[in-house]
Amino acid sequence: MNSKERVLTAIGHKEPDRIPRFIFLTPEVSDSLSNILGLDSSDSYALDVELGNDMLLCYRGIGDIPGVYKRKYDEKVPNEFYDRWGIKYREVNYGKDKFRGKYTEMVKHPLADNTDLDKYRIPNPSEEDLTAMADLVEKYGHDYAIIAGVACTIFEASWYLRGLENFMMDLKHNRDFANELMDMVMQYHLEVARKMIAMGADIVWVGDDVGMQSGMYISPQDFRDFLKPRYAHMFNEFRKIKKDIKIAYHSDGYMEPVIPDFIEIGLDILNPVQPSCMNPYEIKKKYGKNLTFWGTIDVQKVMPFGTTAEVIGEVKERIRTVGPDGGFILCSAHCIQPSDRAVDNIFAYYWAANKYSNYPLSV
Repeated sequence: MNSKERVLTAIGHKEPDRIPRFIFLTPEVSDSLSNILGLDSSDSYALDVELGNDMLLCYRGIGDIPGVYKRKYDEKVPNEFYDRWGIKYREVNYGKDKFRGKYTEMVKHPLADNTDLDKYRIPNPSEEDLTAMADLVEKYGHDYAIIAGVACTIFEASWYLRGLENFMMDLKHNRDFANELMDMVMQYHLEVARKMIAMGADIVWVGDDVGMQSGMYISPQDFRDFLKPRYAHMFNEFRKIKKDIKIAYHSDGYMEPVIPDFIEIGLDILNPVQPSCMNPYEIKKKYGKNLTFWGTIDVQKVMPFGTTAEVIGEVKERIRTVGPDGGFILCSAHCIQPSDRAVDNIFAYYWAANKYSNYPLSV
């Protein structure tokens, strides 16, 4: 059974030869692992293949995606730049010495003071460079499950442009504008995703962080009023391109109140089931007949700071409680950041996955 077959079997709620796996890494951690393993830096998927990941991801859409979109730096403030949507970011360093990393934070939103969308132009989806997607499918599409990622699809894309506080107020007091803005960004990501599906994607990945650590950003009713109909439209359009396309949705944090809504509109895969916010075992028990769960491994404490034993214990516990009957893709709940334990713990993660994830499960 190759990786593609393994993933599709698990999504079909059957037990493949072993639990499929994936991992999310920051560029710094990815570079460290590639150097240790002596991998070809010209192949952006060499690390995934070497580690034994079963899915390969091509990500496009709004936001500052490292290595994909050009940045226009501010001549007066060298660590600040604009992306092609007009969002201004600041590069910020965190950590120290060999554990130093870099992230970007938004400092200016192009629609912060503008609710006239006739005066704003989004990028043209027909100009999206999808050469990398074509190359990925050609080289790896036979053996690996290919993911077309267009997350930050509607809610996040809208507040990226407007600013979070402004957009939250728009949802209550400026609903016509909010609906127009959401339709605009939805259409962009829909058009890009359609092309990627037609090119050979097995999974299309949409998403918006509607959950926080202990609750939702927006009420379940606002989700049903604003987001659910748009996701339903996108899912229907995706399946017009490819009837058996598998659809994944990402939201960090707590978002259990709307899981039944996603099941109703045909979602296949939920990512990441953040374990500090929702209990993966309980979520599998309630919704496992309908959904595959992709994630569940803690990145707030265990992966960056835990001992080897704690990492192995985390992997074993997820395999034991979420792995039975398929419907599970083992993965970090988000990107693993640089830390003094990160690289060692990643190797421990794969060691445990190799030892315990074969079906029939023995944990």
